[in-house]
Amino acid sequence: MTPGSQPDDPQDQDDARDEDQDRPGHLTARPAGILIALALGLLFIGWVLYRLIDAQRI
Repeated sequence: MTPGSQPDDPQDQDDARDEDQDRPGHLTARPAGILIALALGLLFIGWVLYRLIDAQRI
């Protein structure tokens, strides 16, 4: 088989697709990054609200 050619057997194509999904950590890094971004965003919003409420008490 030459580089860039498609395998003749459809099962080989399915196996090639499955290999990408079977890698450990393939989908675990993204949700962790999303959770960290959400936590930092919520902390920032909380800090801004705290500053705004604190400024009203003067």
